[in-house]
Amino acid sequence: LTKSILATLLFVLILSQQSANADPVDASGVDVQITDGSNSIPDLDTNINPLLPVSKYYYSENPPVTLYASINATQPNDPYFYNQWGLYNEGQEFGGLLGTTRGTAGADINVLPVWEQGIRGQGIKVAVVDTGMNTKHLDFAPRFDSFTGNYNFLDDSDDVTDTNGHGTMVGGIIGATANNNRGVSGVAPEVQLYSYKTGEGPGISLQAVASAFSAAGEENIPVINASIGGGYYKPLETAVLNNPD
Repeated sequence: LTKSILATLLFVLILSQQSANADPVDASGVDVQITDGSNSIPDLDTNINPLLPVSKYYYSENPPVTLYASINATQPNDPYFYNQWGLYNEGQEFGGLLGTTRGTAGADINVLPVWEQGIRGQGIKVAVVDTGMNTKHLDFAPRFDSFTGNYNFLDDSDDVTDTNGHGTMVGGIIGATANNNRGVSGVAPEVQLYSYKTGEGPGISLQAVASAFSAAGEENIPVINASIGGGYYKPLETAVLNNPD
């Protein structure tokens, strides 16, 4: 559940950044269906959210004037994608720590239609503030070649080797390469990942986290993921307030 929530939040943040300047889609002439069975057809604004593919739009009376899209999108060939019910759920069976279970069809973030629109996070920077990352992992490697943006805030070096595995897992949820017949798919598989190492796990340095947040602000990185907990820490608050964007 936690991974699904994380993917949902990052999906919204990353794709909203990418689509901020997108042109609206002309939805005139789309096939409209009324979910309450009535014969009345609502007036549709032809400038519909560009995140939604022009395939088929549905109108809902409850809640009122809700538009959403449905499309027969192609699934990526990554072998464990069927386990990623938070991204795509058709009621398939999948395995987990508690054994095999079956999902609820439609209980997902409907990411496939967005990918079909060519919106996959390209051009968006995401800082993963965590235990480092395995930058040579085959689901990341192509995007880390000759990349110098990673940083270890524990020892002031560029060595972000992940000896714990948590940062690599989080990075995969965010941006694992999709459709490469390997592992899983990230929610935004073409983002530029920055690995900011701030701990070895299970412990984390809040001072390092504050420094990482400040660095992300200086690098104009609009999305930061920090899967951490802890109490109030003034330098961290200051870093956030100094970099509101």
